[in-house]
Amino acid sequence: MNKEEKMIRIQALEQQAAEVQLRMEEISRAVAENQLTLAALEELEKNARTFSAIGSGVYVKTRVDDAENVLMSLGEDVLAEYPVGKVKEKLKQAQEKLEEDLRQLSALYSRIREEYSELLREEGA
Repeated sequence: MNKEEKMIRIQALEQQAAEVQLRMEEISRAVAENQLTLAALEELEKNARTFSAIGSGVYVKTRVDDAENVLMSLGEDVLAEYPVGKVKEKLKQAQEKLEEDLRQLSALYSRIREEYSELLREEGA
């Protein structure tokens, strides 16, 4: 690989590393949100007072009437009612998938950084 090709590859690796790092941060936020949701479901009890989002960053004070069932988003603004146990199970499965994705991205990031470092060493030699 000539010097120009190495510089192009180095720039491509920098961009890839930045993209992978951004995706890892997104997944880390999703993992944290899942953990908070699971913790909140553990604490859920009838007549508990809480705040419920109604949109655009606006919340209302509410009281839980049914601590056995919750609404879960199916996407596209569609909600379905599920027993709390089923929701916990779905969240735990999603958590496992997110954590596996994070491990894979971390490994990819390491490989990118290794190649990047190797190319820089070759450039400096």
